[in-house]
Amino acid sequence: MTTRKPKTPKTAAAAASKASSPDAVMQHAADTQALAAAMPANTNKALEHGRDNAVNPPRGLTAKPVSPTVTASTLSEESSSDKTGHTAPPGVNASIDSLDRVRVNSADQPLTTNQGVQIADNQNSLKAGLRGPALLEDFILREKITHFDHERIPERIVHARGSGAHGYFECYEAQTDLTAAAPFQQAGKVTPVFVRFSTVAGERGSKDTARDVRGFAVKFYTDQGNWDLVGNNMPVFFIQDAMKFPDLVHAVKPEPHHAMPQAASAHDTFWDFVSLMPESTHMLMWVMSDRAIPRSLRMMQGFGVHTFRLVNAQGESVFCKFHWNPVLGTHSQVWDEAVKVSGADPDFHRRDLWEAIEAGDFPEWELCLQTFTEEQAEKFSFDILDATKIVPEELVPLKPVGRLVLNRNPDNFFAETEQVAFCAAHIIPGIDFTNDPLLAGRIHSYVDTQISRLGGPNFHEIPINAPIAQVHNNQRDGMHRQAVHRGRVAYEPNSLGGGCPFQAGTATGFVSFPQPVQEDKLRGKPEKFADHYSQATLFYDSQSPVEQAHIAAAFRFELSKVTVPAVRERMVAGLVNVSPALAKKVADGLGMPVPKALPRALKTEVKPEVTKSPALSLMARPGEAGIRTLKVAILAAEGVDAASVTALQAALKAEGAMGKVVGQHVGDVMANGGKTLQAEASLENEPGFLFDGLVLPDGEAAVQRLASDGHTMEFIKDQYRHAKPILALGASKALLQKAGIDAALPDGQQDPGVLVADAGGDAASRFVQALVTRRHWQRESDPPRI
Repeated sequence: MTTRKPKTPKTAAAAASKASSPDAVMQHAADTQALAAAMPANTNKALEHGRDNAVNPPRGLTAKPVSPTVTASTLSEESSSDKTGHTAPPGVNASIDSLDRVRVNSADQPLTTNQGVQIADNQNSLKAGLRGPALLEDFILREKITHFDHERIPERIVHARGSGAHGYFECYEAQTDLTAAAPFQQAGKVTPVFVRFSTVAGERGSKDTARDVRGFAVKFYTDQGNWDLVGNNMPVFFIQDAMKFPDLVHAVKPEPHHAMPQAASAHDTFWDFVSLMPESTHMLMWVMSDRAIPRSLRMMQGFGVHTFRLVNAQGESVFCKFHWNPVLGTHSQVWDEAVKVSGADPDFHRRDLWEAIEAGDFPEWELCLQTFTEEQAEKFSFDILDATKIVPEELVPLKPVGRLVLNRNPDNFFAETEQVAFCAAHIIPGIDFTNDPLLAGRIHSYVDTQISRLGGPNFHEIPINAPIAQVHNNQRDGMHRQAVHRGRVAYEPNSLGGGCPFQAGTATGFVSFPQPVQEDKLRGKPEKFADHYSQATLFYDSQSPVEQAHIAAAFRFELSKVTVPAVRERMVAGLVNVSPALAKKVADGLGMPVPKALPRALKTEVKPEVTKSPALSLMARPGEAGIRTLKVAILAAEGVDAASVTALQAALKAEGAMGKVVGQHVGDVMANGGKTLQAEASLENEPGFLFDGLVLPDGEAAVQRLASDGHTMEFIKDQYRHAKPILALGASKALLQKAGIDAALPDGQQDPGVLVADAGGDAASRFVQALVTRRHWQRESDPPRI
């Protein structure tokens, strides 16, 4: 511990005498008078009026003090200590810095209390004698228990279950013709980000793989301030107006009388609500599709959902939709797989994201913009202010503008991922809102939520939320205030602080886009908002046959959980307006006749510009070629052929995938020839559905042992049922036969995802090619054959 020699009384007294001398006080008063007199009037006042001034506000008036002490809180600020530090540097908010300023490294340090007192004994409470009562004076115990009792904060109402990571956004080329927003001002510009992914309906401790929307929120720490692009992995939403958001959430959350089900929409209240809200139909198509059960957070798209404005330095504006496209492509799970994964590893997505970053396989997305003018928007058959609608890529192509890379895991989940506060209201110059009524509600709601969750209005000072741009304003006090503001001025305009901090004016400050508004004050929706089905039909018709089958199965499963027949009937009646074929599949699966279609809110049928959009299919976005970051199970038991296992591991590693040895138990596995393999997992603790592919080993003794283990058959059947590649080497063909799996499809064609081969040869390369395809849907059936 460093020991600092205290100032002598003589030195301290001299410093105090200098600060409080009558001459210093008189000089301070004279300097303050001179500073205030430098602003005889607020000459900017006349510039607060008229439209021209409204869109071009002036820079605030300032005057420079003759001495730094003029704007200080106290003349004694030159007195310093280890705690007070020294005089604040001019124009600096010292609470704004990198997270290094708050990171704690306790290596080689003793335990202390929160007041810095070293703790001699952390094992025992203070008692009156070894067997006596605990004493109330034990301040160490009280502090430790009190803190423990208050370690949890209220969870988010929605998006409670989340995972986050640090990274950066890199701009490809300057987009100054479109926007003045900082991240897009020059080629190669790098902006730090923090990204949080989440489920929507479940509580903080719920499972990762629930069928649900996924939040995709990006906090850009720009040099113009923080910009939060708070979106989802689906480009549309359930409702058109924020007025209905509490109703939606109340409907999808566990039913209040018994608090079930957790993290699931398959219950009466949700389907009762959405079946009465036909505007939800388009979003339901997305949520019942495989996009609601992604394979990985690294393999899903992200969207800003709403239409925003981009504004350039000349004040020119275009509308914009934001798209995040994963480099690894869009890949999903199947429902049976997602259900099983949630039981074996509820943290499946969180673990996948963490391990990928730890391994240096940094997740990456490309940011694309859809930009269009107000004139173009007016001609669309849909309203761009309607959050239940997309702008098809065939109408407005995507423009790639930069890449997002996540390259650092948080140091502390609570301090960063749990306390990060995203807000739709956090925008920067160059980006502005539109009149989307759902967005308007989010602008208010997110701020209100953070105040409740994080203990007051100063949540922006929590390190993960603090910007890298300097913060200077006249906001003071409030719960958990961290900044120590210097001086007595906390208002604007002022002369006693030299006019500082001053309004920035048009040159660098935020100015809202001056959209003319002259309308009646009323409650209602535009006519185009009444088209509830055309884009739902577009989405369904744009899916592959496999994806359409999964959508029908999802509706069947969810609605089979609804106990009130009238609700099921009403929902299927809505699907008739989307696709009669889909409605019949769902009705047949529920054992009911197809009902009459629900009445449409829009009497005149809309003629959409686009009736099929291949880009809406997950399969249209396979991502980069190859098998990088895939996880393959290689089964092993005593007597396994070690050479074929190590050769396959090497082949997979060369392609960026991982071949994991899974044994009947973890640890040493005696292979043939006296060699030993290390099983990192067991058939019990990492079942087959956790892997992207399966290798069955050669070695007669190993095959016999695996055949006698019931886990093996479950392992193989899950891989087959979930359409994943399987390689059977040599003797392990017998395992396929015992599992009832044929290398041929029902139509007699070879199953390209079931490979039977001798060890060596081209088995490894053929298996890698089968993995590139990911899923072999030719074998899928409903219900499953195996």
